[in-house]
Amino acid sequence: MNLFFGNGITSELDPRRIQWHKIHDNLTTVRKGEKAITKPTINQLTKEIGQETISLEGLDCIFFEGSYTLGDFPPMDFLHYTDLGIYLEASLENIFSWKWAREMKKSSQRTPESFYKHMMEIMNDFGFHVYPTRKNANYIIQIDFLHRYQVTDGEGVKNIPEPDFTIFRLKSLSY
Repeated sequence: MNLFFGNGITSELDPRRIQWHKIHDNLTTVRKGEKAITKPTINQLTKEIGQETISLEGLDCIFFEGSYTLGDFPPMDFLHYTDLGIYLEASLENIFSWKWAREMKKSSQRTPESFYKHMMEIMNDFGFHVYPTRKNANYIIQIDFLHRYQVTDGEGVKNIPEPDFTIFRLKSLSY
């Protein structure tokens, strides 16, 4: 399993939920040229945890995605495994809307107040652990509400304005 559940864990982005050594083991395996890895899985709606083995035979390119893939500080420290960094970015409003839509599909939904508290915890973790990795991107892909993508590369990455994830913006969103 790749997740740790314990006291003090605030949100799904809380880095204490992850068994970092297992991720580093898989990435080291890929770098060594091994032909298969076993990766953990989790269903975001049911929280069912599983695993799957992925064959790497005949692949020319491997994409690893996740909130911490461009991390350059412990315990993430994944940047040395990458040849190219891509950062996906969406507005705060879209993130809230997409997460709320997923929440509404659950059999046991949070109250709007509980959902808001959950999102505040996620955004706090995001601001501290994920957002700082944006600087390591070679490309930034901005995603709009309809899931259309705009790609920026090279020097353009440095010129994209930082998104506004301030606490005031968070408090202006309610469900």
